[in-house]
Amino acid sequence: MSFICGVILYYLNEEDAFWMLVQLIKTYKLGELYMPGLPLLKSLISRLERLTQVLLPNLYLHFVRLLFTPLFYLSVNEASVINDF
Repeated sequence: MSFICGVILYYLNEEDAFWMLVQLIKTYKLGELYMPGLPLLKSLISRLERLTQVLLPNLYLHFVRLLFTPLFYLSVNEASVINDF
């Protein structure tokens, strides 16, 4: 979450950054990414893996052969996009 806070603080003053973060947490469920056990994060990783398998089967098989899991390439931005599916 520090990455998100850092970017927000770069563009906004402290108070506006705080309220922006509150809205992000409420609107995009960012707080759920950091709950004990990380259930939302695990769900998003599974979705990303399934999307890769369905939409990019050759890439998925290549990743499987290399033991390259979504944890290696998942970022906060992709998590928000995957959540929309």
